[in-house]
Amino acid sequence: MIDQFAKAVCKKIRVDLNTLADQLASGSARTIEEYRETCGRIRGLAQAEEYILEMARKAEESDSE
Repeated sequence: MIDQFAKAVCKKIRVDLNTLADQLASGSARTIEEYRETCGRIRGLAQAEEYILEMARKAEESDSE
């Protein structure tokens, strides 16, 4: 159950990460502030994805014990 939830959330996060990266690559940030904000969002989403995957792994390990 938790595995399905984690995969669904991580899939949405990955879509958002790719969208933000594409925006940066296309030069959509008009100011340094917009660039920094987008970079911060990317970092935050990447960290959230890592936390979700880590928690899903731990939950799976505890279920198998």
